[in-house]
Amino acid sequence: MVSELRRATTQLGTTQFAATQFAAMQFAATQFAATQFAATQFAAMQFAATQFAATQFAATQFAAMQFAATQFAAT
Repeated sequence: MVSELRRATTQLGTTQFAATQFAAMQFAATQFAATQFAATQFAAMQFAATQFAATQFAATQFAAMQFAATQFAAT
């Protein structure tokens, strides 16, 4: 009876430990996924900022060419 109780207690302790380990791994996996998502979002924002800068540059170049054409026409 005592040995069965000890065995059951040991089994329960092992099960609790395994459940805790599993929960910890689930948490770590969730944290990793969240970090990956944040990194992806950051990369997307960086890309958007780069695209915006390129568009601004193109618009500036276009304005400069328009100005040059206007100057040429005036001459």
